[in-house]
Amino acid sequence: MNLISEHWEPAENPTKEQWHEFMHKFEKDPAKLMLWEGIPTDETKSKLSEMEVGSVVFSACANTPASGDFLTVMNQNIANLKSYIDESK
Repeated sequence: MNLISEHWEPAENPTKEQWHEFMHKFEKDPAKLMLWEGIPTDETKSKLSEMEVGSVVFSACANTPASGDFLTVMNQNIANLKSYIDESK
């Protein structure tokens, strides 16, 4: 499994410096999927999509969820990944 680790806030667009750092890593080891702790901005999703990088919300459930429990959140994470895989076929 090839991974590129970034810490981008979903509600904020990455800075020029963050994009530059990502592009440098991406050129060496292209990624096809970025996992997010929340829904990324449309601008960020669009730019990643242009690079053929998908975006999937995968919550770490670091806090008590508004509804359900840890397993509810993990089941949603699995559903999000499955949806991405199905759409990628």
